[in-house]
Amino acid sequence: LEARNVALEEAVRARTEELEQELKVARALAAETRRGHEWALLGDSVAVRALREHILAQSKTVEPALLGGDDGAGQESVARAIHERSARAEAPFLVLDCAALAAQPVAADGREPTAAVREMAEAASSGTLYLAYADLLSAPQQEYLTELVRAQQAAVASGRALDSDVRLIAYVAGDLGAAMGSGYLNAVLGSVLGRNRVTVPALAERREDLPALAGHVLEERGRALGRGQLSFTPRALERLRDHDWPGNLRELVQTVEAAVRRSKGTTVDIEEPLSGQWRSVGGYRLTALVGSGGMGEVWRAEHALLKRAAAVKLTRKLPGTNRNRQQELESRFRREAEVTAALQSPHTVQLFDFGVTDDGAFYYVMELLEGLSLAQLQREVGALRPARAAHLVAQACLSLAEAHARGLVHRDIKPDNLFACRMGAEADFVKVLDFGIVKVVDDGDETLTKHGRVMGTPAYIAPESVMGGDVGPAADLYALGCVLFRLVTGVPVFDQTGGAMALLAAHTNEAPRLPSSLAPNAVPPELDRVILQLLEKEPAHRPASALALRDALLAVPFDTPWTEREAQAWWKARDEAATRVAGA
Repeated sequence: LEARNVALEEAVRARTEELEQELKVARALAAETRRGHEWALLGDSVAVRALREHILAQSKTVEPALLGGDDGAGQESVARAIHERSARAEAPFLVLDCAALAAQPVAADGREPTAAVREMAEAASSGTLYLAYADLLSAPQQEYLTELVRAQQAAVASGRALDSDVRLIAYVAGDLGAAMGSGYLNAVLGSVLGRNRVTVPALAERREDLPALAGHVLEERGRALGRGQLSFTPRALERLRDHDWPGNLRELVQTVEAAVRRSKGTTVDIEEPLSGQWRSVGGYRLTALVGSGGMGEVWRAEHALLKRAAAVKLTRKLPGTNRNRQQELESRFRREAEVTAALQSPHTVQLFDFGVTDDGAFYYVMELLEGLSLAQLQREVGALRPARAAHLVAQACLSLAEAHARGLVHRDIKPDNLFACRMGAEADFVKVLDFGIVKVVDDGDETLTKHGRVMGTPAYIAPESVMGGDVGPAADLYALGCVLFRLVTGVPVFDQTGGAMALLAAHTNEAPRLPSSLAPNAVPPELDRVILQLLEKEPAHRPASALALRDALLAVPFDTPWTEREAQAWWKARDEAATRVAGA
């Protein structure tokens, strides 16, 4: 017995030593991970000092939090820093890439799976779950998180133990209000997250930190490549300081890495001015970031030889995305490129080229448009004059008429995808963008658009799409009705505060309000009738075609028509206002 006890004690001691060693290794790995992320917080600028204070304040609460700021500014690093400084530091910190999750096929019965989100929340119990691009989660996934937060709040209020003690920190690309207003983000979830907001400063707002940040990347890349101690030339430092950094920390890392690869010896130079030089694709130099989101980026670009201006749309190479998901995402962009290239209407954005970059990102090159989306237009001026709204939508009908004649359905018509610009001598010229989730009618291969999923934006989606029925050209006309309603009234067709699921239910069951009862400008009865016909639940009750809708809009008698002269005057006044602001 004594010998058995001695043997047992020895086994316990050996196992304890093994566990202690494993714990030591785990802590070392955690510390290395922390150092690998917290370099983004280096520096002593006013902006980064304020950020550290916000991080400290957020580390003392368990309430959900929302990170804002330009994409690529280091939001994940901030989320990790909040976790590491909190009482939850020893518990898991997990990252859910909602952009990658959005590329997953959904269940055949049409319901989006919540399993992936639920499993991540459970795995992060007692710790923190960081939701990157939370607005890209499906409506059911967001509803699950909303119920999770509600349950946590109810438990705290009643003094009960939490069933799921996980803290949520999310990042939403762009404006929170816009994400909620468009139906991308559950209104309840967005409002709860928005109570604790931390804006992560862009790199351009913390230029004093550039030497420390660039120096850290240089040191790390030199060590990883076995190059020893590296240093920047004075010219390289000058160009780093002078650059605008539209791509934020992500661009800084890529710029330094590219410079290290090109350099020899221990000094690293940047041979050309950075503007437009840090990346090029397909013979085009990227010169300025126009916009970005969870799925990709749009850049202003210039052809290296022809000097022709263009816009380049890039997918984002999603970390951790398996081959099938990445192929599906690239297939969507390839389909958009092929479809857009086949369309010839001047009211459809023109495509110049498309392909795949060396690092696997899909891109296409299109005409560069100077103007603003109808969503931006309405944010600037509020509800539009009904005559102007009808004029803009009538032009979109010409693009859709050609697409429908070719057997194509856009399926995501919304103000963000209708662009107003000047084209030649014309003003208020409309271009239809983003055929990325287009459906080919009667095409036997619907793998890109079917999967039983609801495609489109909830505020502009047709009832037949919500119900999983046959989606044809009439769905695009319904969406145009939603757009026209919003342009004329300044508000969406249906209330969006109840979240995406309630909004989808309203499209299928609720009757729309009379536009003239909400619009600040007089709406002719004929336009009321056109809009309500577009919003009919039954596709067969809507206008017969996009061209029929255009004819109906052109026939509406307006007391004050919108003329080309007024359009030219509006654009000229807008240019002059922008010039005054720039010169202030």
